[in-house]
Amino acid sequence: MPDLIPRLNAVLGGRYRIERELGEGGTATVYLADNLKHERKAALKVLKPELAYTARELSEAGIIRV
Repeated sequence: MPDLIPRLNAVLGGRYRIERELGEGGTATVYLADNLKHERKAALKVLKPELAYTARELSEAGIIRV
């Protein structure tokens, strides 16, 4: 799969800037990122595309998008 970091940075709209991948599991990849508003490090967990859900499915399951 091509490097997703530039695409993820574009989607994050200037709120976070991903530095590098920290690890990958069966369902998601975790990235080290800079929280640009609060000027601190953050870990962002990104679901693998095949496990992503629509907004409707998330709301029906009681999951809140952040």
